[in-house]
Amino acid sequence: MCEIREEIRRLCKELGISQTELARQLTAQGRYRVNSSEFSQFMQGLNTPKGNRVLTDALALLVNERDYRENLVRRAKHEEVLPGTCNAPAFTGN
Repeated sequence: MCEIREEIRRLCKELGISQTELARQLTAQGRYRVNSSEFSQFMQGLNTPKGNRVLTDALALLVNERDYRENLVRRAKHEEVLPGTCNAPAFTGN
């Protein structure tokens, strides 16, 4: 579980998602209710069956968010640029 906690911290920092927001997103999924204080206790090392499920689901949520963002960037880089459309590069010549 220690590795999962470290990876959650790293991904939260990388994605700019707070632990409070992560707890809200987990609750919004509807599988269980978890408040930010409880989530913080799980992150500090409280080992319970619910805590293990919460941390596993939190890691999955963060990995999905990271993959989603990376996919958006990849799609944006490979998008065809059509002349005269809003996605055409602006003329910067002198």
